Amino acid sequence: EKISNVYKLYQKRLKDNNAIDFDDIINFTIKILLDNPDLLEYYANKFEYVLVDEYQDTNETQDLIFKAVSKNTENIFMVGDVKQSIYAFRQSSPEIFINKYNQFSTPNMDSKVIKFNMNYRSDKNILEFCNSVFDNIVTRSTIGIDYKADARFKSKNNFLQSNVSINIIDEKVAAAEKEILEANLVAEEIRRIMSLKKSDGNNYDFGDIAIVLRERGSFLKVLCDALASLQIPVKTTVKTNFFGSNEVQLLISILKVISNYQDDIAITTISTTKSHIPK
Repeated sequence: EKISNVYKLYQKRLKDNNAIDFDDIINFTIKILLDNPDLLEYYANKFEYVLVDEYQDTNETQDLIFKAVSKNTENIFMVGDVKQSIYAFRQSSPEIFINKYNQFSTPNMDSKVIKFNMNYRSDKNILEFCNSVFDNIVTRSTIGIDYKADARFKSKNNFLQSNVSINIIDEKVAAAEKEILEANLVAEEIRRIMSLKKSDGNNYDFGDIAIVLRERGSFLKVLCDALASLQIPVKTTVKTNFFGSNEVQLLISILKVISNYQDDIAITTISTTKSHIPK
């Protein structure tokens, strides 16, 4: 009952602000199309082809829209990789992709599967490393499809330049200790590389080495401490969020109010930063 009351209040606030949230954009689209057959027919005939990217992260509601505007998938082209599905927490359903994949792979179907497994960027060692990982974790029991020979990565140029290795840290190790172990592994690997020679006979420079982090957080300091302990210099580069800056947020809020004068949040943003508005 409390959730129901909160939802009603939330919907009222949206209406007062002449706004809808993201989920409502999708739900209202389906309702409008299904309640208006003429409109549905118009859009079904409007598009010669419907192209959908990242199809592995589609949910059932979104798929209804794709079916509606593509004459029930008669003229739809979907691109996706179920191994990259990461939005199940947002109700995406990889099973939709898998079902289409199996359906379109059936002989005598009026559709076909095109596999983009030819790689033009990475060398053979990196691709074979990826293949060896997927051979062990991509199965019908884990993600719904098997990693078959015709899906394995292939190198277009077939050149060999990279050395690839993997270090596995026991999952029973405490999180804080894992960070220390990982940081020490990275530092030791850099020290090993610095003792080697390049193919041209020259020594490696610290500037030849880059470390790519999964995310910012406590690990960055742990890593820097590990590098410092081995006297390895480090320079960090942090990507700034352009749209998150105060000036850009202010301009966006002004445009929102011009478009919708009932947008309370945008009005509040402007009023609290009015001293920054140029005169």
